[in-house]
Amino acid sequence: MTNARAIARLLDLRRLRERSALNALTQCEGDCRRAEQQIEASRKAIAHHLDQARAHEQDKRRALVGRAVSMAEITRLQGDLDAMAAMTMQLRQVEEESRTALHNAEQARDAARERYRLCQRSVTKLDGLAEQER
Repeated sequence: MTNARAIARLLDLRRLRERSALNALTQCEGDCRRAEQQIEASRKAIAHHLDQARAHEQDKRRALVGRAVSMAEITRLQGDLDAMAAMTMQLRQVEEESRTALHNAEQARDAARERYRLCQRSVTKLDGLAEQER
C-alpha cells in the first residue's frame, strides 16, 4: 500500500469519525433544547398553579367571611392550603430536575463540540497531507 493510499484510507476513517462526532453534537444540542423547553413548561405550570391556588384560597376565604366558622371548616381550608403548597413544591422540584438535566446536557454538548472540533482538525491535517502526497 502506498503512502497516498494509506493516507486516503486514514482520511476516510477520520471523516467517518467526524460525521459521527457531528451527529453526536447534533443530538446533544437537541437534548439541550428539550431541557430548555422542559424548564419553560415547568415555569408555566408553576405560575398557572400559583394563580389557581391564589384564586381558590380567596374564594374559600370569602365564603368564610361574615359568618361563624366551625373548626372542621378551618381544618378543611388548612388541608386545602397544605395540598396546594405540596403541589407547588412538587412542581418546583420538577423544575429543579429540569435545570439539572439542562446542565448535564450542556456539559455533554460542550464535550461533543470539542470532540467534533478535534475531529475536524484531524481531517484538515490529513487532507493537507493527502494533497501533498498527490
